Amino acid sequence: MGFSKIAEKIKDYGTLVMFSHTIFSLSFALIAMLLAAEGLPNPWTVFWILVSFMGARTGANAINRVIDAEIDKKNPRTAHRQIPKGLMNSKEVVLFTAACFALMVLGAAMLNPLCLMLSPVALFFLSIYSYTKRFTWACHLVLGITSAMAPVGAWLAVRGEISLVPLVIGAANTLWVAGFDIIYGAQDYAFDTANGINSIP
Repeated sequence: MGFSKIAEKIKDYGTLVMFSHTIFSLSFALIAMLLAAEGLPNPWTVFWILVSFMGARTGANAINRVIDAEIDKKNPRTAHRQIPKGLMNSKEVVLFTAACFALMVLGAAMLNPLCLMLSPVALFFLSIYSYTKRFTWACHLVLGITSAMAPVGAWLAVRGEISLVPLVIGAANTLWVAGFDIIYGAQDYAFDTANGINSIP
């Protein structure tokens, strides 16, 4: 595979997982990390927090594309995405997701025992969101709560214990992401109504 093909594949993966949307939770995670450490944590902790974060959010977006592939194919707004267009196949993306989630669990293990112990809870929320639009209008809130695991997790990575501060930051992250997703979902009102997809709009 030539360099241009590799570069194109990397670009496809970046588009697939909506890399540009990283800012929606990374900023909250970094704030929680800095507050927990009352400054800058040691480089090792910062590194594994970023590894865990990128593994989690990238894997979650990738598996969302697999789960929603048939819906995306029918929706004119999303029919251009990589799986519906045949640029990637579901098996390839599932393997990519597994690698990302493994990276998240590795990062959690390198941080502290509590992060590792809670990693299955994180994996559950990272995977379940994609199904919620099939049965509840509260799917936006589930996405917000899932995103809020970033600041709460960053706090736990530094302190190894929970407190009110990360929960408040997590609540802010939940509402921020849910609000954005409600506006985003309004674009698909007609399609969602016709196809039995649930949302607040």
